[in-house]
Amino acid sequence: MAVMPQPKSPAVAIARVLRRLGLSQGRGKDFRVKGFYRGGERLHTFVVLYTRGAHETVAAQADAIEQAPELGGFAFTVSVRYSGGHPVTSIRNGACERVREQPPAPADAGEGADTAEPADGTGPLETAPVTSWRERWRREEQAKELGWSAQHAEAVRRAAAGELVRDADGIARRITRPGRAGARVAAGRISALEGAGFLATVAAADGSCRIEATADGLRALLVWDSEQPAPVAYSRKQERMPLRPLLYGQEWHRRRDEFLAEEKRRRIEREKWWAEWEVRRAEEEREERRWKAWAAVEGVRYTWRKRPRGWVPTDEQVRLHALDPDVVAELRAEAAQLAAEDAEAAVEPASADTEPEEASDEELASDEEDDGGGELWDGVPGIIAGPGVVLPGMHVEFMPEHRPGPRTRHAFAGEIVSVGATHVRWRPYAWHQDLRTPLEQMRINAVMHVNQAEDVRRSNAALAAGRALPQWPEWCRWSLARHLRHAAR
Repeated sequence: MAVMPQPKSPAVAIARVLRRLGLSQGRGKDFRVKGFYRGGERLHTFVVLYTRGAHETVAAQADAIEQAPELGGFAFTVSVRYSGGHPVTSIRNGACERVREQPPAPADAGEGADTAEPADGTGPLETAPVTSWRERWRREEQAKELGWSAQHAEAVRRAAAGELVRDADGIARRITRPGRAGARVAAGRISALEGAGFLATVAAADGSCRIEATADGLRALLVWDSEQPAPVAYSRKQERMPLRPLLYGQEWHRRRDEFLAEEKRRRIEREKWWAEWEVRRAEEEREERRWKAWAAVEGVRYTWRKRPRGWVPTDEQVRLHALDPDVVAELRAEAAQLAAEDAEAAVEPASADTEPEEASDEELASDEEDDGGGELWDGVPGIIAGPGVVLPGMHVEFMPEHRPGPRTRHAFAGEIVSVGATHVRWRPYAWHQDLRTPLEQMRINAVMHVNQAEDVRRSNAALAAGRALPQWPEWCRWSLARHLRHAAR
């Protein structure tokens, strides 16, 4: 058997001793050996223990570690303290204080069962053994879904012991003795545990903020200690990633209820949308049948043509084109409804002196309450738009109900070239040919004729006076045919 050479550094010496005790060395394992430097000089060597089992092993073998022959002349001091009933050990060489606290006396089993209260984050942890297969099964399932590292478990354990606080700057610190500033704790680790519902920041009566373990955190710590799942190795950056909440815990139920409520809301909105869509589709299908009947009678071949509302085929046309009786009934019902609406509209202004279909002269005025400003409808040089004014050079556009479809090759608006008795010749914007369109299908493009500066001035004056914004007159919505009828009166 080969003789192991004497260690040449304290790090190698203490690592040999701890590995002989069954501990594993490395990131995410039981321990790591590090050095304390100041000014580039290594002052002493110390050991960082990551798992509870490592602390318990070192506490049990404290004297054996200090007297181990593998140290080869390097003196190490092992200190043992207790926090929350669990040992917290430290190993380092060089001059330091040696602390050996005695383990706390175990509480009586009957008293422990009566005083265990994990929900407040300060009482003793649950230590009762599993009493049913349901509890065993639940602990196993929770341990599988926990996904903790040893550092996560240690942070929850320190919070349960009341050692974690937040300072005035919101930085998490571990304070083991009153009056000290405490060591900083990884912020990403604490935020991940708080996001998953294992920890919570609670304001104390003295104004400080304590980081306490929630009921989920204490339950997860119990599962971690009893089931001892394999710790997950996280890098410093990965520790900031969100953790899964405790399976069947309070945070898990809260998220589930929130998800079910959101799913119910979306289902109601989806059903409402589909119901409205069915109504729209049925109306579009009816309108398509009416349009096909009108196109068959009128000989229309272009689908962008709009069917005039209130059109009804004659009996001869129904017989000649073999129209569907249901479609004919729908067209006649639509015409009857339109006639009733026109009759109601004719009855309303019957008491007035003006004609029902025409507006009063005051309403047709191009200026609305001129308050000292300029002309409102002189946006195009040489032309003042108004009721009955239809001249070459004026800007026109299609009426909304006669606007062509998106596949048309020219624009929907342009300038008047000439005006006839029934049609208007106009040239669309950015187009090289003139178009001839019925007067009933075109109207003045009021946006091109309004004086923008005057319109803004009047709107600002109305706002300053607390009045409603001035509305454009009714003639802006007239067809060119109605303008000419008004001019001929």
